[in-house]
Amino acid sequence: MRFALLTVGVLAAGLLLAGFSESVFRTDGIKITRDLRYGDRDDAREEGEKYKSYMSGRQSDGHIMHSHRSGQYYDLLHRDGPIPADAPVYVHLHGGAWCQPYDKDGEGLNFIGRLVNCGFVVVNMDYQLQNDVTDGTRELWRRSHASFDDMLRDIDALVTHLKTVRLPALGIKTEKIAIGGGSAGAHLSALYAYDETNPDWLGLGLKHELKIGFVMDFVGPTDLASEDFYDPLVNHSFPIGAMFNEWSTDRLLILLGWLTNADLKGMIAKGKIEDARSVLAKYSPLRMITEKSCPTILEYSRLWPGATTDGCVPVSTYDDHIAALEKANVPYEAHMSWFSIHGNPRSGVLSSLVSKCEDYAEKYLKK
Repeated sequence: MRFALLTVGVLAAGLLLAGFSESVFRTDGIKITRDLRYGDRDDAREEGEKYKSYMSGRQSDGHIMHSHRSGQYYDLLHRDGPIPADAPVYVHLHGGAWCQPYDKDGEGLNFIGRLVNCGFVVVNMDYQLQNDVTDGTRELWRRSHASFDDMLRDIDALVTHLKTVRLPALGIKTEKIAIGGGSAGAHLSALYAYDETNPDWLGLGLKHELKIGFVMDFVGPTDLASEDFYDPLVNHSFPIGAMFNEWSTDRLLILLGWLTNADLKGMIAKGKIEDARSVLAKYSPLRMITEKSCPTILEYSRLWPGATTDGCVPVSTYDDHIAALEKANVPYEAHMSWFSIHGNPRSGVLSSLVSKCEDYAEKYLKK
């Protein structure tokens, strides 16, 4: 499968820097409709000082990178030509620490292209973002502060749009979809998927107009309240292989506070450690799992034997996630890649994930 060809139409288009409007590209038998809307909220790239992250603009080789974007947009990808009425639908959420813009021409699109070639209709969505807390050119208080709740409401709005507008227009007849993503996107996907059958945990009143047949989590989610994740924030005892340092840990606490609508940094400074931990536990998806939770595909990674992280996510989250699924008797497939850094999958891993998604589509989307 020649996935590099998926970028041809993108590289020829300047729309990422010139503003967003619906555009159609065809390449290697795949139709890509860009910048469809699922709601009225526009992009945030003109906010404040017209902030753009370090990933914005063009690289030296001319490659187009996404500007900071958190409007209610999505891209639609499917095989060029008629779409079967029973085509499986997969919603993809990008990673980037809930604040980074997304390079739509990178590994995420590589994975999506493989799914499309296997018959999936893929919805690649943008969602509300934090402004990049790693950028030092703007005061933190002047940046947008979207929370997990805001992001989950975006997912719910997209699902309602798919149910009422997009899928009927495509001739697709289904009551179930799959959802997934990488890293931060995996975290949000799992929160949304597990909320469907455990709505009182978050208490957001999400509509879930389409049922989640299965969730695919790649290098995420993270158990934010686990000892391996939490202790470095409090005691600055960094695990082997972690990317964190004193500066980044401080910023991570600020980011997590915005995401959870809580002053975590202040709580910890006042010694209210367990209060902060309970807030983080609320937004840790594996703690939401019940016997009614949807089937789950897990793919995590580990730097090397002895390393306790993949550079970002603690390895223990993988074991704890599996334990929670097994305790609730929820169907799952799980794999740990060794000698692999966070968010950098090998081709074989992507092929395996696609194969698992095909299998789960047959089992859980077409029933």
